[in-house]
Amino acid sequence: MSAISNKWFGDAAHCPDQNADVQTFDKLTVASFKGLFWISGLSSTYALVVSVFKFLYEKKEILISQESFYRKMTSIIQSFDEEKDRKPSETGTIHPLPSPAISVDQI
Repeated sequence: MSAISNKWFGDAAHCPDQNADVQTFDKLTVASFKGLFWISGLSSTYALVVSVFKFLYEKKEILISQESFYRKMTSIIQSFDEEKDRKPSETGTIHPLPSPAISVDQI
């Protein structure tokens, strides 16, 4: 058995790192992930800004109207509230796929 072990794994006496000191590694801290926090924060902020501008662009008729600023903001907030309560099928963004006709005999 030791012959097979030596053939596959080699002799432990010839291992160069056997007597070397154990390497120590720095612990992971929150500062280690600073770059990832920046990337996720900036990309989330960018996505929020893009979606707000997209929403406002879709509601530009309200913004260019001659009503007061207060009335424009309440109209935009009401529009947002109505839009977020809609089901995805009502917005037209998701189209249901037709279900295939499968009979019991085909199963």
